[in-house]
Amino acid sequence: MFRFFALFAFLSLLPAPLFAAPQCMVYADKAFGGASLSVTVNQPLSKLPTTLDNSISSVKVAEGCILVGYADPAFRGHTQTWGPGSYEQLPAEWDDTISSAQCNCR
Repeated sequence: MFRFFALFAFLSLLPAPLFAAPQCMVYADKAFGGASLSVTVNQPLSKLPTTLDNSISSVKVAEGCILVGYADPAFRGHTQTWGPGSYEQLPAEWDDTISSAQCNCR
């Protein structure tokens, strides 16, 4: 029992990112403003919420991940892939275009 509490105490001292799953973030406005949504690994979004559907203007992709954006719901239509990094402004042809997305990480 003591070992469990000692391990728990040690783990609670570690920085939070060690516990957080890698993810991708999408934002309604340029420069990561406006409404946002986490696209969690292994939980693809076949239809973005109404507030973000065809409204995404910037994205952040965690290290070791890729974000695939689709022009239409249900992972259909044209696609675009973004690798790890912060994209303050999507290219004109993808600004306010994404309707479904998935985040894949190693």
